[in-house]
Amino acid sequence: MKLDRIALAITAAAFAGFGAASFIRPQILTKVGLRAASSTGTAEIRAMYGGMELGFGLFFAIAAMRLNPSREALLAQVCGIGGLAVGRLASLLIDNPDAVVKLLFLAEAGTATAGIIALLNRDTSPEITGK
Repeated sequence: MKLDRIALAITAAAFAGFGAASFIRPQILTKVGLRAASSTGTAEIRAMYGGMELGFGLFFAIAAMRLNPSREALLAQVCGIGGLAVGRLASLLIDNPDAVVKLLFLAEAGTATAGIIALLNRDTSPEITGK
């Protein structure tokens, strides 16, 4: 499997996993400091962190399954995940959040970096096999 497909598959799994957890159990976001103040707030968490993330997970899964994933899908991955990483880095420098933000930053920065490498090497990246 080529790096572009691996990077997109990882992104798909992350969005789908987080989205499913947030959709099924919106209270899970209390682990990162978000708490709904009403049933309307719970609906917003379920829609934004659940439904939208599931939708993006599906988009990246479809892109990863294509024989030749598009540059646009990789660019969307880099911009989306990279934007999250930049926001978390700003918080690490300004807000002094707890360790969960540090772990999320590392995961997002790594995923965005993999996407950048896949974009730069898209036409020349070798097949990666389990052998």
